[in-house]
Amino acid sequence: MNLYISGMHFGHKNVIGFDYRPFADVEEIDNYIMACWNSRVRPDDTVYIVGDICYPSQKGSEWYLRQLKRHKILILGNHDTLILTNKAAQHYLEG
Repeated sequence: MNLYISGMHFGHKNVIGFDYRPFADVEEIDNYIMACWNSRVRPDDTVYIVGDICYPSQKGSEWYLRQLKRHKILILGNHDTLILTNKAAQHYLEG
């Protein structure tokens, strides 16, 4: 099955206030999104990430991508440009 998601903004503490997300801190929201993803995505699924995986933070984009199950295809968003030069992150993406 093909699944689609956008605007996860892993590592972006200000998104909690910008988007009125009901979380105490960025670690809580990151863990919640990863848990939801991994409970939903099945072995044969492909997830199209329609921009903004993560914001530059202490953890690199490769750390977040490694946590997320299955096949991932990225359509670049404005917060994803660092992935273009991050070979470790690209390793977790297809297409």
